[in-house]
Amino acid sequence: MAWGIILVPLDGSHLAERVLPYADAVARATGATLTLMTAVENHQDGVGARLPGLRERLEHGARDQATQHLERAATVLRSWGRTVSTLITSGRPAEEILGAAERLNAALIAMATHGRGGLQRWLVGSVADKVMRLSHRPTLLVRPTTDQGPLQPLSLSRLMVPLDGSPLAEQALPPAVEVVRGAGARLLLVRVEPWVATTLAATGEAAALVNMDELEAAVAREAEQYLAEVRGRLPTELPVDTVVLRGSPALELITYAEREQVDLTVMSTHGRGGLERLVLGSTADRLVRAGLPCLLVRPTQP
Repeated sequence: MAWGIILVPLDGSHLAERVLPYADAVARATGATLTLMTAVENHQDGVGARLPGLRERLEHGARDQATQHLERAATVLRSWGRTVSTLITSGRPAEEILGAAERLNAALIAMATHGRGGLQRWLVGSVADKVMRLSHRPTLLVRPTTDQGPLQPLSLSRLMVPLDGSPLAEQALPPAVEVVRGAGARLLLVRVEPWVATTLAATGEAAALVNMDELEAAVAREAEQYLAEVRGRLPTELPVDTVVLRGSPALELITYAEREQVDLTVMSTHGRGGLERLVLGSTADRLVRAGLPCLLVRPTQP
């Protein structure tokens, strides 16, 4: 993919700024530039609608604050060597973010899952939630911690790409490979296969009619062969590990990423289930909500 502009929405909060090291790391790896943006409230409803003079003063004050905040954040990123521009718009944040991404033809939207409203904001209907579900562009989502220490540059050393055997899931590979190459990182290709016995028990099928040990081994072999085939399509010089896990996909991926200290998960928002998979509770959704930094790629249908 062409890495031109990474759009980074901020809302003036320290929590929202926690995405900056990740946006910086991806920009450093890909040569992209960064555009920091804030959408200020336009006060067209309520008291602002009845008192235009007040609305103008409120918007002017909000723009002044937004300008100061964006410039402070831009100064930090420029000190890390990035090329940064700023943008202030007026309106509803999610709609403004999506609109700005279209106008700028942004390669990526990078944002924190919580901002001014605090940790309780990561709910269905929040700004990050809407952007994740409505944008057709790759979206980098980072769940911030309450740590208010100074921002520091981040080195990406281990990137995970979950695969389920579908061409849709494999569409996460090209951007992941580009970031891995630019960052000098290692790529982890991971496939999770549910235990056959658990699946049969859940569906009420007669597990006693098959040799479960042989069937489980066959499933594992097929997954290993698939990952080996995918690895064979990638550049030979690229550092790649292939890993087969067994169990619940979301739970196993979260556990593995935490244990192996994965810096960034790059995955398609759809896999075997097709385009309808971008729903609450999907694997991608659960990984983001578990706090894993995720670069989500919206695949195109073949």
